[in-house]
Amino acid sequence: MITDIAYRTFYVVGNARTPRSVNRDATPATRARTSEPTPIDDLAHRISQPLAAIVAYARGCQLRLRNQTLQPADLDRALEDIAQEALRAGALLGTLRETMTEQKK
Repeated sequence: MITDIAYRTFYVVGNARTPRSVNRDATPATRARTSEPTPIDDLAHRISQPLAAIVAYARGCQLRLRNQTLQPADLDRALEDIAQEALRAGALLGTLRETMTEQKK
């Protein structure tokens, strides 16, 4: 069983994904989480991707550093990748800020 960013639950059978039926006895809040994704869900998903990449690069460097297998060139590439992912997340937040400003007008 997996849950996606919009809190939809799927049962995994082989490579097929079948959405779980909505529990009729669920609370309204639970039912809301199983509905179609909202723009906020999309934004959260888009921001979580670069943040997850940053964590993965940093943890990978940390592991290799502890195992004494990290070469300076590899560290340099990983730090560049971390910087690029941080810029990507920042750009997404900038887009959000612009959208919110436009909606206030």
